[in-house]
Amino acid sequence: MQEMQEAGFRNIEIRQVTKAFPVTTIPEFWDNMVKGSAPIQMMMMGLGEALWREKEKLALA
Repeated sequence: MQEMQEAGFRNIEIRQVTKAFPVTTIPEFWDNMVKGSAPIQMMMMGLGEALWREKEKLALA
């Protein structure tokens, strides 16, 4: 919390949140990870379409 205050945030409240994350298929899991992860999105944009598809095939395998 100290880091948040040092960054300029005020009145911070930290709460633990738990939520089920059911995975029915590997492709569904992959899709959710790609959509919900900023670092993965940045990697995808940096690789370009063709190279990203190659990496995606490896991840799904």
